[in-house]
Amino acid sequence: MLTTQLVEKNSMMFFVTICFILLALAAAVASAQTTSTVKGTLTVNGKATNLTHVRTLHAEDWDIGPNHKMIKVNVVKVFLSDVPVEDLEDDFDLSARGKEGTLHGLQLTFNKKGEVVSGTLYDKSFEAGKSNMFASKVMFEPNGFNDKMVSGKVSAEPDDFSEVKCDLSATFSAPVLREPKPTIEGEGAAATAPAKAVHEFLRATVAKDLAALKQILRKEFVEMLENPEGKESVMGLLDQFFPAEEVNQLKVVRVFDFGDRAWVEGITKRPGKGKGAVTEVTYRIRTLRVNGEWKVQPM
Repeated sequence: MLTTQLVEKNSMMFFVTICFILLALAAAVASAQTTSTVKGTLTVNGKATNLTHVRTLHAEDWDIGPNHKMIKVNVVKVFLSDVPVEDLEDDFDLSARGKEGTLHGLQLTFNKKGEVVSGTLYDKSFEAGKSNMFASKVMFEPNGFNDKMVSGKVSAEPDDFSEVKCDLSATFSAPVLREPKPTIEGEGAAATAPAKAVHEFLRATVAKDLAALKQILRKEFVEMLENPEGKESVMGLLDQFFPAEEVNQLKVVRVFDFGDRAWVEGITKRPGKGKGAVTEVTYRIRTLRVNGEWKVQPM
């Protein structure tokens, strides 16, 4: 009887030990899958900066679709930098930090095939704090590329970007962050402050109400509207991105509120060319709160 009890006790201890080992291995695997690592340098005009932070995000971007309409496509954005970056899509803020010299890094945009389709460098050496990269100059050797993890080696041939000499070599691995769930959906979404700002922006865009646009747009767009060339460029883009036949039917359906910034999403109908079928499309418009007021970042 005693022998039987000892065998059962030892078997139970062995089973518990195996469970602990399996749990530890699972935790290690999970940790490995969610840990970001990066090692490399970005050299601008002979000054090398160690890249110590990487952030990867599944996002949407604009592309030219059928009938020359702007459509949204799924992309993966990878940001390598010397300091943390929270909002990968706020290019105005990133450019300002680059111009101040408080951010050195680059953002690469990958299509679903894992190909680099665009890139942006951020550094005070550039007049605007940033410079576009030629995607053809960027080489990516993937170790893994899927909707959960991106890893590999990225490099760029030594080249002049806006007459600034740059060189890049880095290896990285990072989990692909997914979008959060909406803060509010349905009928109540349109009543939120960010959604009201978007509604006023769309009204002013269709009406070409320049004074109203200056009140509702973020300051960078207002500054562009203050000069003739900038005005023509901004108004042309607004016409292209927000055609009246679609905007007039748009219904706000959800809002993602992050505190001082928010995404507002609306659904509308896009007419087909000729007798083409009408399709349902989703608009996502970014907003941010400045001194208590919500401003719109249309693109």
